[in-house]
Amino acid sequence: MQYSVPQFIEIEDKIIGPLTLKQFLILVAGALFCFFYWSIFGGPSVFFFILAIPTMGFFAIIAFAKFNGRPLMSNIAGLYKFYATPRFRVFLMTGEKPLTMLKKQAESPALERPNAGLVASRLHKLAYLLDQKTAEEERLIHVGKGKERWLNQI
Repeated sequence: MQYSVPQFIEIEDKIIGPLTLKQFLILVAGALFCFFYWSIFGGPSVFFFILAIPTMGFFAIIAFAKFNGRPLMSNIAGLYKFYATPRFRVFLMTGEKPLTMLKKQAESPALERPNAGLVASRLHKLAYLLDQKTAEEERLIHVGKGKERWLNQI
């Protein structure tokens, strides 16, 4: 028995002409605001148009605009959170002393062969090389052929 798989489930149904139900209700809300302005100012006046045109533009943008391929209405909560929260963090010291890192002193020369037990595999060799201090790595780079000989000994 075959069942049909629903397709295009992300597309909303057009209920009222070319508009979805959400778009229609958003435009009705904008029209109610304009009717409110009409009743306050007693008909068409300069103040009515100053308030009604931006209001209908705002509601039209909310109804029809898309942000990242999704309707703006579904992104409004995320946009509000993004713009309402601070974009930087301030560290507040609470009176405790900050931890300081102690530097280790070099105990042995750089070209000395490490313990054979510590670098038994290639992974240990790589870990040993990565743990070396910068000065020791620079010295190895400047040695040139001595470096290749040293790596072969490891």
